Amino acid sequence: MHEGLTVAEYDSMALTANDLGMPYGGHIPNEVGLKHALQAGQQTVDHLEGCLEFMGAMESPATEAQIRRAVNLSLETGVWTGFPTCSLIPIPKRLKSWPTTACATWRA
Repeated sequence: MHEGLTVAEYDSMALTANDLGMPYGGHIPNEVGLKHALQAGQQTVDHLEGCLEFMGAMESPATEAQIRRAVNLSLETGVWTGFPTCSLIPIPKRLKSWPTTACATWRA
């Protein structure tokens, strides 16, 4: 999946992939949103912009409650997330959004 898909385009691709038993992943299109993508069966999330948007943390730091909500959704759906390989938003700004107390609880 990639940016720019409408919900209808995304749903059509997701339905086809699911019907064929073909795993899919990638970006979270802005119009689709993280929750919809994961509930549709997307198995990976690239770059985490979709997670930041889900938490409302694109412009201001995420709260611990917002992070927990995103983590719980990820755990419920079994999605794999990846850190950005390239960034549209400066990485230091992103890292400020993640409270160290929340991050510490995710370590296995």
